Amino acid sequence: MINRSAAFAVLNALLLLAGAIDARERRLPNVLAILLAAASAIAALASGGVDALALNALAAFAICGMLLILELFWRTRREVAGQGIGDIKALFSLVLAAPVRGVISYALALIGLAITGIAVHRPALPLLPFLAVAFICLGLLPSFG
Repeated sequence: MINRSAAFAVLNALLLLAGAIDARERRLPNVLAILLAAASAIAALASGGVDALALNALAAFAICGMLLILELFWRTRREVAGQGIGDIKALFSLVLAAPVRGVISYALALIGLAITGIAVHRPALPLLPFLAVAFICLGLLPSFG
């Protein structure tokens, strides 16, 4: 049996790495996105078995599919990116691991990003550092851990 704490520790480490790379390079390498998804699948299995993995995968595909459609629509209408595709790939992994925690982390990350952008007068900042911090901090709370 897979240890749930160890699975989330690996996921958190990969998420911190993704946040650091996004902060520096403004991208999520595909290899790291695949590792995040694999670690998330293992965390879901450790949390609730195959049934949890299947339900989490369904939620991840539905949520991220809608976000992807919205982003592609945005790009065709505004001719500029609204959100990075790497952010959507990272969110997919987090929802795959823990759907409620992933979605709340995403919302908190967007709020933190908006506040920081206003404070530092920047029109665009990388989202993954905010997402990583939100997901990891929520995991420290008893109701999300």
